[in-house]
Amino acid sequence: MAVVVEIKGKFADVTCPVCRLPRSISRRQAHRIGRGKTDGRCRSCRHPQPERLPPDDEDRLYWLARFDDEEIVEMATAYYGRGKREAVAAWRARLAITAGP
Repeated sequence: MAVVVEIKGKFADVTCPVCRLPRSISRRQAHRIGRGKTDGRCRSCRHPQPERLPPDDEDRLYWLARFDDEEIVEMATAYYGRGKREAVAAWRARLAITAGP
């Protein structure tokens, strides 16, 4: 699984490969991901609860078609406990590519 890592001082910004939502972790944890000792999934994706699963592509398409980015961030934060504008922009870009002409 691919994980995007951007190291800033003692912390690193990582994107979960399952739900594609960003989070901050310590540099040590980022190095463990780099060495392959862990896969970089966030806690909610490693230990999923049925009512709080990350949004799938069908949910993302529904949200992107009906709401603007700020509303999506608010809903993702309310439903899944996390959400960032950058993640929504990444969803939009990725789903625009997969939708095709």
